Amino acid sequence: MILIDPRQFNEDPMYISVFSKRQLFYSGQEFTTQTGIDSSYRQQEVRDFFDSVNTELPLQSNLKYVYISKEGAYPKILSSAPNLFEKVFENNSALILKFKPV
Repeated sequence: MILIDPRQFNEDPMYISVFSKRQLFYSGQEFTTQTGIDSSYRQQEVRDFFDSVNTELPLQSNLKYVYISKEGAYPKILSSAPNLFEKVFENNSALILKFKPV
């Protein structure tokens, strides 16, 4: 499962799931609201992770990867928990990190 922060994207980030053939943990409230599902708890978990690097979330939610758009910077993630990730891919648009096993 891939963790993204929908706040980073101007467009719908669902393409990440399509191209990676992996499920997103949370891609935004628009789709879940249309189906009547309350996803506010997941939205808060994502915000907590990206804003304060909640290191428990990957273990609790079976997360494997973090996709970071270079349109928005998250230096807190990289500097606060450098041992939590290993870099899998990087180009001028995105950074993909894999959670290291604990």
